Amino acid sequence: MPYLYDKINPDWVYGDKYKGGWTKNPVRRKEDGHSEHSHLSKYNNLYEVNKKEGYKLGNKLPDRIIFDYGRSLQQIETLEEMYECELPYLREIGPYLVEHNGSDEFIHNNGRELYEKIILEDFPKLRLKTKKLSSGEVDIINQQRVEYVQSEKNKANKDSLHELLKLKEEERKKKVKRDKQSIKDEYEWFERQYQTITIEEGINKLSELYIAINCNIALRVHI
Repeated sequence: MPYLYDKINPDWVYGDKYKGGWTKNPVRRKEDGHSEHSHLSKYNNLYEVNKKEGYKLGNKLPDRIIFDYGRSLQQIETLEEMYECELPYLREIGPYLVEHNGSDEFIHNNGRELYEKIILEDFPKLRLKTKKLSSGEVDIINQQRVEYVQSEKNKANKDSLHELLKLKEEERKKKVKRDKQSIKDEYEWFERQYQTITIEEGINKLSELYIAINCNIALRVHI
C-alpha cells in the first residue's frame, strides 16, 4: 500500500521543519537516511494514496506534485488547466517548502496543515484517492519500524561477528601452517646437522683406524 507521510526527527528541531514524502512500505523503508541522523525518524502522520482511473500524470509520484509543481505557479496553473479544477492549497505551499540546497522534501512546521489539506482536498481532484490513518495506526507502524530497524542492526552485528570470527579462524590456520613449516625447517636443520656430525665422526673414526693400522704395520716391520 503506497503512503504519503509527514515525518519528524529530533535532529530537525533546529530548522523548525519536518519531512514529507512517499513510500510503498513505511516499516521497511530503506531510503530513510537514518544513517545520517542520531535519532530514528518517526511518522507524525500517514496517508494512504492510490491512483484512480483518470490520473493524467503518468509515473509522477504524488509527493512530487507538492515538491516539484508546488514551487512553480506556472506549473500549478498548467495542472489546473489539465484537470479543469482549482488547487487552492497547492497554490499556497511554495513559501513553506524549505530551500537549503539539500533534500527538497522538507517543509516548515507551520506548513503542516496546508500539506494535509493538499493531500486530502486537492489530490482527489487529480484522481488520487487518499485517506488519513488514525493516530493508533500510525503508532503501530512506528513501533513496527523500531522493531524492524533493531532487527536489521542485530542481523548486521551477527554478520559482522561471523565475518570477524571467520577472519580469526583464517589467521589461526595461517599460524598453524607457519608453525608446521617452522617445525619442518627446524627438523630438516637438525637432520642436516646430525648427518654432518655423523659424517665427521665417521671420518674421524676412519682416520683413527687408518692411523692404528699403519702403526701396527710399522711395528711388525720393525720387529
